[in-house]
Amino acid sequence: MNEEDAVQAVKDEKRSKSSHLSEDVAEKPVKPSATVGPSQMKPKKRRPRPVTICLDACRYEVLRNICKERRWRVVPETDEFSVFWSDLSVAPERLLQFKPYQRANHFVGMTEISRKDGLSKSLNRIAKKWPEEYTFYPQSWTLPIDLNDFRNTHRTLVHKRRLKPVYISKPTAGCQGNGIFLFKSENDIDPSQPQVVQRYIADPHLIDGYKYDLRIYLLVTSVEPLRMFIYKKGMARFATAPYVEPKDDNIKNSFMHLTNYSLNKRNKEGFVSNQDMDHDDEGSKRSLESVWRVLKSEGADVDQIWAQIKDIFIKTVVAIQPTLAHMYRSSLPNDRSGHACFELLGMDILLDSTHTPWLIEVNHSPSFNIDSPLDSDLKHSLIRDTIELLGVTPGDKARYMAEERRRFQERMMPGYSHRDAMRRMNSDEERARIERWEEDTLPRTQYEMIFPNERTEFYEQMMVEKGYSVIPAGRRLGITHRVLKAPTEGVLERTTQQLIQDARVRAEKELSLTERFDQLSKTKHVPTRPVGLKFDNTTVFRAGKTMTAPKNFVAVEQSRNRLVERSGIRSFISRMQGTESPRVVRTEGRPRAFLPYLEANKRMCRRRTGTAAGRPFFHRSLTPSTGRGLRTQPVLS
Repeated sequence: MNEEDAVQAVKDEKRSKSSHLSEDVAEKPVKPSATVGPSQMKPKKRRPRPVTICLDACRYEVLRNICKERRWRVVPETDEFSVFWSDLSVAPERLLQFKPYQRANHFVGMTEISRKDGLSKSLNRIAKKWPEEYTFYPQSWTLPIDLNDFRNTHRTLVHKRRLKPVYISKPTAGCQGNGIFLFKSENDIDPSQPQVVQRYIADPHLIDGYKYDLRIYLLVTSVEPLRMFIYKKGMARFATAPYVEPKDDNIKNSFMHLTNYSLNKRNKEGFVSNQDMDHDDEGSKRSLESVWRVLKSEGADVDQIWAQIKDIFIKTVVAIQPTLAHMYRSSLPNDRSGHACFELLGMDILLDSTHTPWLIEVNHSPSFNIDSPLDSDLKHSLIRDTIELLGVTPGDKARYMAEERRRFQERMMPGYSHRDAMRRMNSDEERARIERWEEDTLPRTQYEMIFPNERTEFYEQMMVEKGYSVIPAGRRLGITHRVLKAPTEGVLERTTQQLIQDARVRAEKELSLTERFDQLSKTKHVPTRPVGLKFDNTTVFRAGKTMTAPKNFVAVEQSRNRLVERSGIRSFISRMQGTESPRVVRTEGRPRAFLPYLEANKRMCRRRTGTAAGRPFFHRSLTPSTGRGLRTQPVLS
């Protein structure tokens, strides 16, 4: 092979390699260029925004742990939040600032039953109208208001009926068993101190010789219409000393007669902590299921007891439902869904020796402290199910923002109404959506709906009817047991007719108001002008007296001169012209020791101003209080 053939072979080899490379490049897929239009690109999936919750006023860690599990974000109160959870009551002024997607864990007005004095007054008031239905609460008095009634009842029981009643005194706004004590005589208390006095249930049901009470949770998601759910799990809190009927030697033993957990855990000798979840029937705090097992072994009808407890919870909230609805409408006037607030109540129930439940008190902020495995299991599941039943999602805020944008677009159009926009957002459709969510979620939780139920019309009759009668004396003196009675057909028919009539009246009022609003929105607004002052040329009134025409001009002239004098214009012009007569300091009657200081002051004034005595002088300066104006120094003669 000569030199030319070798060069040609190298060129052919290079050409073949370049052809192979071009074929490989053609086979590779072409990447989209930067000039691809937005319609050809795939939209990016947005990460859903988490639900925000404010826990600034909540001290329980279990809520923060649940929020971490659900990937909720805890924010301060200054940021926008979807849920506001507080251990304290929520003020109405705070709710007025809420947006439609925000929810609070308290209703305004729930203190009517969460405070001991409010519970006593509310149940005693409605018991005057329904004495046979409200016998589940011990006879009680609110001192010092009901002092005379308490004394008369006590003397009747002691002298006429030959009984030895025992009473329990509770502070009106106390908690954790503080300030509670037992007594037998009216002389053992200070009637001037605010307190609630109750007949003590001296025959409680005992388990292993110890007194106990039941803590059962009630969830109220709406007050108009009323919707309530009871939690199937609960706990039993035991006293730490074997129970003996109250006598003079043991009446002050709080560990025997009181069942408050925070009080009994101080008893180092009798308190037993349960650290094994498998043995939930041991210790000073036990599960509700363990109590049901004991009652079944004694032959009690647990289903009947549970039905009575549910009936007690309904009637307790029904007693203040009109107040709750009124306060809700006042605090949230533009909300029509009725689900801007919710309330998780801790209800305390005591069973007597006949297995009859009694309502002891209501807690609007039950404790969520965790001291045992039983606490951890119960309270974690309780809060999880509560949050799940509420159905708070990021879509609530998204719907609100979409409505805000639509309202912003409609704001410039004629006939816009902010109230109508808020009502569209909180319409009956939103309420129906929330209620469907509750019904669909209920089987996945431990909650059970107790209202509305098959006796809804009977309970609504208690809310509608007003006016109270007097309880018979025999029923007021003794502690009677409550008996469940089904409403008669006549009562149901009358209730239905009355509800229909009330609904018709409300509809007519709303229709008339709507027509009036439409009429006002169509009328053209004419700005009002200030009312002009009119003067009478013949008479003038001064100090309640009528003056004739000649004196009218004199009064007007005096009033004008007085206004000019008070304005300071005349004095200011006189000082500027130097025509104002100097102020003379009178020395008559002054003590002789005052005269040297007065002469020294005159000489100092002459040196500063260079003026002779008796000639007016003026000095411009700023007043120290306002920093403006004139201050005149008088000439001393």
